[in-house]
Amino acid sequence: MCSSDLLSLERVRAFYREFGIDYFQPVYEQSREESIRELRRLGLRLGVRLGDRFLGIQPKCRPGELYYLPLLLCGAPPVHEAEAVARFFDEKLARGREWLTQSGDGEKP
Repeated sequence: MCSSDLLSLERVRAFYREFGIDYFQPVYEQSREESIRELRRLGLRLGVRLGDRFLGIQPKCRPGELYYLPLLLCGAPPVHEAEAVARFFDEKLARGREWLTQSGDGEKP
């Protein structure tokens, strides 16, 4: 896991806590292969494996597929500055917080 993943995960966990939701993501502290074994053990369908990816379990996203093409072709994931990742998550979580509290569905405990 890279540092931007940890930064993102920390923000998402805090967001869930704000609304009284327990965040459970058992595979983040494991290697990719350990994660795959654990998800299979839990009975989750992973789709068809193609290299390091699994196809057939998520909706298609052409921009996302192009974005991750370097990872598929060269084994090199996209790199992002931690500040840009933090700013992206802070903006998205602020919108989510606003939507949840204004809609009446997200009363904080």
